[in-house]
Amino acid sequence: MERTNAKDYLGKEVMVEIDRQLGTRHPKHNFMYMLNYGFIPNTISGDGEELDAYLLGEFEPVSSSKGQVIAIIHRTNDDDDKLIVSKDGKVILSAQSGNYPSAPDSIKDFDPAESGSDRSQTGDYHGYFDNDVITVTVPVTYGYSPKGYLMIHQYTSVVDTMTD
Repeated sequence: MERTNAKDYLGKEVMVEIDRQLGTRHPKHNFMYMLNYGFIPNTISGDGEELDAYLLGEFEPVSSSKGQVIAIIHRTNDDDDKLIVSKDGKVILSAQSGNYPSAPDSIKDFDPAESGSDRSQTGDYHGYFDNDVITVTVPVTYGYSPKGYLMIHQYTSVVDTMTD
């Protein structure tokens, strides 16, 4: 089978087969999956396995789901792109706010170093949420320079039910 180009999937509806459900732990590194994580069947990524995908908008563990590809994580340290698939096709926040009028142009008081050496923080994220969320912030880089930030928010009440 020919290698899949992740860019061909941007904006397309796909079926994601989930092999690491929300709330489960990674078999080798023991971190907890805060999202359903899986793959797109009948594809081949740069690592020789199926094209990986994170599923947004599904708040329970699932075995599969359809959704729209809204972003691609292109990792520069290997050849294993990841798709970001939204169950309802919604872009929650986009760096291209001109294309998505509902996205804010900037986040008030945003500081990429605000969580220090931690990879996550909890709270209402500068008043954007009515309830506490856990926020993971990851820099998006090109040529070793940050060009933006990917943020994933999950309500702490959902995370608490996964750890009980």
